[in-house]
Amino acid sequence: MEKLKYRDYEIICILQNVDTGKQYDITKIITEATYTTELMTGAAGKLELFLLNKRNATDLNFLRMARQGQDEKHGHAVTLTVDGEGVFMGYVTNVEITQEHIFKVTAQDSIFWLKSKDILYTEEMTASDIFSDVASRKANISHSVKTAASAILTPFDYANNYTMFAMIEHAINLANVEERKQYLIRDEFGTLVFTELSELHSGLTLGDYEYMTTYKYNSTIAERSYNHVRAYRPNEDLGMFDTWLAKDSASIERWGQLNFLFEVDKEKTDAEIMDLAEKKLAFFNVPTETISITALGHIGVYAGNGVKLKIDSIELVGNFWATRAKHTFRNNYHTMDLEMFYVADS
Repeated sequence: MEKLKYRDYEIICILQNVDTGKQYDITKIITEATYTTELMTGAAGKLELFLLNKRNATDLNFLRMARQGQDEKHGHAVTLTVDGEGVFMGYVTNVEITQEHIFKVTAQDSIFWLKSKDILYTEEMTASDIFSDVASRKANISHSVKTAASAILTPFDYANNYTMFAMIEHAINLANVEERKQYLIRDEFGTLVFTELSELHSGLTLGDYEYMTTYKYNSTIAERSYNHVRAYRPNEDLGMFDTWLAKDSASIERWGQLNFLFEVDKEKTDAEIMDLAEKKLAFFNVPTETISITALGHIGVYAGNGVKLKIDSIELVGNFWATRAKHTFRNNYHTMDLEMFYVADS
């Protein structure tokens, strides 16, 4: 496992004007940059740049001047690299100007376009097939499947006001239960990627003596833990419901009965329904363990990436995976704030 160490960073930020094609190295006027990613929330990766508003920097007037009624500010390409490694590629979506000597430019990655709504009917498709179908509907989205899903999902009609992200998320949620996987999508330097959580461990170890400065650990059964899983299906002949039950008696005795209810379609057999109920029970019948940490920054740790944590003071050792990662670059100093969850080794 790699250990972090203090060192200098070579940060380069390039902005390309969408109208002229001209590129600007804006690195030297950045006072602070933050890069934030979230895991499967629908929020795009976001780069926020705080720039010196120099009056003699007329080349950037298309950004730093209001010029209301003219769309000069949006759609410009922004790339951020650190030590030659691509960190962010996206497009300007917001510019904020005040009377201060700093103005703020926000760029977002390709997940930004998945908030659009569309229609889709799936048939004989896996979650990764659905991802590819949806992503290909946007001409400006480059996409790739790194780890393909295998389960063929029940046909579904995404015609009722679904965003493109919601279509992909729904398919992934079904596949995760069916295959006991943790599929996800994220932007990797301009490419929208379908992959699986276990492929994304960073190789890092953080802990008491390894550049972690603060932490807050939490374990709960109050959010998404269930030990009593019931499937149901309307029985039109009897005017009632057919039900199938999977439960963990030991867990019920310890926690009390935590119910999860879901409907199954009429094509499934009894064996298929019980298999699905048992899979859902195995998926949900655990506490949710999370931790928030602040540490010295490391390129390559974003939402979806795993880190080994070793905190002797609370006897914590294990692999945690980032649901949110915020990197802050300021005066050649790089920190990261991570929100993470625990997944037991299989």
